[in-house]
Amino acid sequence: MDKYTAVIIGGGPSGYSCAVRISQMGGKVALVEKDFVGGICVNWGCTPSKSMIESAKVARMIREAAKYGIDVPSFEVNFKQVAERRDEVILSARATISDLLTHYQVDIFQGEAEILTPTKIKVHGGKLDNDGFSMHYDGNDVELETENIVLATGSAPLIPVFVQPNDPSVVAAIG
Repeated sequence: MDKYTAVIIGGGPSGYSCAVRISQMGGKVALVEKDFVGGICVNWGCTPSKSMIESAKVARMIREAAKYGIDVPSFEVNFKQVAERRDEVILSARATISDLLTHYQVDIFQGEAEILTPTKIKVHGGKLDNDGFSMHYDGNDVELETENIVLATGSAPLIPVFVQPNDPSVVAAIG
């Protein structure tokens, strides 16, 4: 069993930044992510949202092109292509982060981490399906020995007491 300077649990911005920095300082690092590297922002939040917002900006610019003396008699938004572009942007961002981690010799373990002791982690192994968007656990568990454990598992939003999570007008991932 390899011994790591640090095992980082969570592959979002805090986790992968921490892993890279420890590696830059000479440490041997493992990163455990239960879903996809990049965290919420890259995979479900900022990156996909901004990709789709950019498509909407282009559509708006075309719609308003006449203001600039450009005649565009008609156009249509192909939502399937907008979604395909969004997915390509997500996959590209994930690949960039994976390449960064590989460059800094960070071992990436896909799966769910369980802290067994202050120096031992069990990774309940996971596996990506071919589309790069689906995850299933294959049951191949791995134990990692480490000097340090870093929890970078994200956070939850603060929900004001007057907000009812089950209200259909509330759009949030609570839980």
